[in-house]
Amino acid sequence: MEIIGFIGVLAAICLIILFSAKGLNILIGAPLATMVVLITNRMNVLEWMLSPETSYLASVGDFFVSMFALFILGTILSQYMQDSHATTSIARTVLKIVGRDKPFNALFALALIGLLISYGGINSVIVYFAIIPIAHSVFKELDINWRLICIPVFLGVASITMTMLPGTPSPTNVIPAEALGTSMTAGKLLGFGASITAFIYGVAYMKYRLDKSLANGESFYSYLEDTDQDLPDPDESDLDEEEVDDADIPPFFLSVLPMLVLIVIIFMFSEVTNIVVIALLVAVLLCALVFRKYLNTSDKELLNEGAADAVMPTLAMGSTVAFGTVLIESTGFNFIVTFLNSVLANPVLRLTIVSIALGAITGSSSGTVGILVNTMAPEIIAEGVDPVVVHRISGVASSIFALLPHAGAYITFSSLTHLPQKSTYRDSFAIVGGCHFVGLLTMLVITFFFY
Repeated sequence: MEIIGFIGVLAAICLIILFSAKGLNILIGAPLATMVVLITNRMNVLEWMLSPETSYLASVGDFFVSMFALFILGTILSQYMQDSHATTSIARTVLKIVGRDKPFNALFALALIGLLISYGGINSVIVYFAIIPIAHSVFKELDINWRLICIPVFLGVASITMTMLPGTPSPTNVIPAEALGTSMTAGKLLGFGASITAFIYGVAYMKYRLDKSLANGESFYSYLEDTDQDLPDPDESDLDEEEVDDADIPPFFLSVLPMLVLIVIIFMFSEVTNIVVIALLVAVLLCALVFRKYLNTSDKELLNEGAADAVMPTLAMGSTVAFGTVLIESTGFNFIVTFLNSVLANPVLRLTIVSIALGAITGSSSGTVGILVNTMAPEIIAEGVDPVVVHRISGVASSIFALLPHAGAYITFSSLTHLPQKSTYRDSFAIVGGCHFVGLLTMLVITFFFY
């Protein structure tokens, strides 16, 4: 029976990836894939799908309750930033600094902004809301293919600050620190070594893709040629901004003020419960006040659009989380973990392979780390592996395949950029998976010589 359950788990993962790649709404694809897991593992389908306590729908509901306020306020904030042309003001200032004739510098600046904000502890979804509208204006001003937006965004948000840099407040760093008794700055040699090599790789890849795009004569709207899926009319997209005079946009300081207030509040009151939601609400109210004379749309319309645009990304991410929640309770999943533990003798190699495999299966690096530190880590440490090594390698290895097409973060990114996965997945995986693969190799070499 375990073999059938194992096959069912693999089939479900393949199905949800296929559904996402083919454009099937994740609200349909995730429950279908979940039912494959339930049926092949002989789990009670009705109970695991519909139970009000522990089920697929209960998990979706829990996620929605915990995250919807963040999504709706973040979306409304983005609406105000776009409609007032504050994003245009920020983009033009960035371009004045880096130069309009140096598109690579502009992309590097966007990646650096994302890296600094995310290293400061700002939730990745909030960074998406902050960076993507600004990046849209930059890309359009420089006429860069919009599909390349995934490279600077994920390089800044989902590479070294997600798992590698010591001190980063991401879940993949916090969870093992608490469970293993290490610290968030543990393994400085491992962390900084991996961060340097991974960032060099990411920057090199970004330059390669940009140079190739420019050499091919691609423009901002060239991404439309990459897909046959239905897309919003680019001239009607809520990300789009018509040409405006400098006199009609807010000054730079006023434009960045809501974002600065958001970040300062989160930093200063990080111990306060739900501080991110509070900070977002303050930023939204500030936008409504300081951008009033620059708005082209009424407050009511902006609020309505923000509310409508927030529902789908929240439910989509909740659906992928729910799929993983049910999957890890199956006998097939337990069979995979037990098998990998039994066939790999070297503890560091075993930790590495199991982390990579579970990251691919769950589609969540933080979820994988949470499983590993509470199940496998004590055994690995008992075999003589330094807890610091377990801390660092588990986080980086579990992130190599964490950005699969059904990953919640990727679905949210696709929704906010109005880009189909077909246009961006190759570059997204090359950055997220590639940076973590390079970082993992660096960590393994350092472990071999110094631990």
